[in-house]
Amino acid sequence: MNLQTYLFFEGNCKEAIEFYEEAFGAIVECLLPYSEGPPELTPVGWSDKVFHATIMFGDSLVNMSDTPADGSPRFGGLALLAHVESIEKAERLFAALEVGGEVRMPLQPTFWAPCYGIVCDRFGITWKVQS
Repeated sequence: MNLQTYLFFEGNCKEAIEFYEEAFGAIVECLLPYSEGPPELTPVGWSDKVFHATIMFGDSLVNMSDTPADGSPRFGGLALLAHVESIEKAERLFAALEVGGEVRMPLQPTFWAPCYGIVCDRFGITWKVQS
């Protein structure tokens, strides 16, 4: 079995991908706009939005897409944990993620890691950064 993460955005997935490319050095493996999919699945005015994207964050694969909001409740019990090789890399990544976002726990030593912090980025994704 292979369990993968799928992140949904409300029209700003391309912006998020560019942000993650810069912050993480993420690599786009696949990017399929709505314009290349079936017309019946394309919301009005969304031909340039992301129908599906596959992004590599180091050795980890994350899927993403733009999905129109339907007014349904959102599940909030989710965070992505980014293990990095050093405190310096954790500091750089955390600083990038906090721009326009919200720090929930500053980077600091903990009893389980030399460096750990929690930040919600400007796209609403909660990241736990640990070295």
